[in-house]
Amino acid sequence: MDRHKVKESKPRTSAGSTILCVLCRTSLFDFGSRRFLNKKIEVKFIWCNLCYRTSRVAILPLYLIIKVTLNNKNMSYYISTTLKNTSFEEALEKTTAALKEEGFGVLTEIDIKATLKKKLDADFYNYTILGACNPQLAHQALQAENKIGTMLPCNVIVQEREPGIVEISAVDPAASMMAVENNALADIAKDVQKKLTKVIKSI
Repeated sequence: MDRHKVKESKPRTSAGSTILCVLCRTSLFDFGSRRFLNKKIEVKFIWCNLCYRTSRVAILPLYLIIKVTLNNKNMSYYISTTLKNTSFEEALEKTTAALKEEGFGVLTEIDIKATLKKKLDADFYNYTILGACNPQLAHQALQAENKIGTMLPCNVIVQEREPGIVEISAVDPAASMMAVENNALADIAKDVQKKLTKVIKSI
């Protein structure tokens, strides 16, 4: 038996419709839904056994399936760039400076390499997690959704898997907050997404 096979639920769909997961495009367990202003599309939130996460799916007429699949082919939960011929320390400095330009302060800085060495005596490559926070947007998010603090601050990682090649990645808040049914929060997440995208592009 294929270990990736997903047990399909039997959600209610109209004739000629199907459910697509935008991440792995398969039928999954439905546990909530809402309709967009465009009433032709109903968005559902499900648990994906293949992606191992809560994801968003759409119930669509069959003729739209190909279009949705193509539009979401490269969907990602992070925004990333790679620097070459750059030291890890320089990349960290550039990332912190770029965050500051967009109004983000660094609340936490976790050195994964040092932590794993200390706790497990395990060797790891340079990997640092920066907890970035834009106070104004964080305040707005908390006012819109009091439990959104479980997803704060916005993590930005700097990692060097090969000497001189450093990858910087920031969480995409618009993707990570898809499961929260709050339109006000979605608008704030898009604002944060735009700022973090500017950060990554400017490094």
